[in-house]
Amino acid sequence: MKLSALSGKPLTYTEVGATAGPMPPGYHHLRKSSVIGRGRDRFDEAAAAGMRWGMLRGAGLRVEATTPVAEVGAEVVAFSRHATWWSRLGSPVTSLMQRLITDRYLKAL
Repeated sequence: MKLSALSGKPLTYTEVGATAGPMPPGYHHLRKSSVIGRGRDRFDEAAAAGMRWGMLRGAGLRVEATTPVAEVGAEVVAFSRHATWWSRLGSPVTSLMQRLITDRYLKAL
């Protein structure tokens, strides 16, 4: 689904803006970090790759963005919760997959 198709739809949670502060209770929280190298050149390279969706592409995901460069000022942080009873049944598997994809994001940079 394209982001433009979602723009007019209401959000499925009330904690809008919650990634800017303490993470809200009742969700699975995921925050990871990794050393991606040393020095200014490596930092600039990783920053350029991140701003051009490189971590998503490097993790094996297809990116269909309306711009070639991500918006400046955004952070890579997430919280999630399964919305249906049947998706909660698969929670251990989907949570593991989310952690694996996050690891792939970090390796891609």
